[in-house]
Amino acid sequence: KEEIYDDEKSKNLKNAIKNNYTWRMGIVINKLRDKYRECIMLFIVRIIFLMFSFVIIPLFNNDSTILDVIGESISIIGWVFLWDLVEILSFEVRKLHKKKRYLDRLINSRVEFERY
Repeated sequence: KEEIYDDEKSKNLKNAIKNNYTWRMGIVINKLRDKYRECIMLFIVRIIFLMFSFVIIPLFNNDSTILDVIGESISIIGWVFLWDLVEILSFEVRKLHKKKRYLDRLINSRVEFERY
């Protein structure tokens, strides 16, 4: 009767371990989805700012220093959004994918208990 109890206990512990890592995997997947959404928004904002600086501002060709400064400022803001997008894709998403692979290995690993 003691062996049945130990088998049931070890089965429950295995399920608890797997559920814990599965829950953590869900958190990582949600963070990845949020990062990809953020990248899409940054890309759209970048396109808008660069369109403004390269298309809209030159239409007001008044040789105005103020318009030139505004156009260059908008262009710089657009490139900053591009840099933020590249940073997220290069570093943050890569870290999350690494964590996801690690959790996947833990979820699919074999758990054994030894008697002592």
